[in-house]
Amino acid sequence: MKARLLAIALVAVMVGFGICCGKKKSSEKDITKVMVNGVEYQKSGNSFTYTYPKTAKDVWNPAVPSWPVAPQITFIGKKIEPPVTQPQNFEEGNGVTYTVYAEDGTTATFTVKADRVQTL
Repeated sequence: MKARLLAIALVAVMVGFGICCGKKKSSEKDITKVMVNGVEYQKSGNSFTYTYPKTAKDVWNPAVPSWPVAPQITFIGKKIEPPVTQPQNFEEGNGVTYTVYAEDGTTATFTVKADRVQTL
């Protein structure tokens, strides 16, 4: 009888623990890769940049996209805003800021920017 009560109490504790504590929500939130028209942008901290050089005087590298373009972004987290399917102009202003949301509700922001530089 004592063993049976102990077993029932143990099951009740285990069930109670599972209900109150559940699975901890992940705090992971990161962008791991950004590609635009097949070009991988370089990560530095929370920024991704790529510099498109000129190939000749006043002639831009043909890899420079016609903005706006939808990027291919690989991220860790629950969701990302703005949506990665939304075309963007990464040259305009300070680039585009993305917010990645973790399962636990925390966020991290990342900037994606395209620059042009004259190399000649």
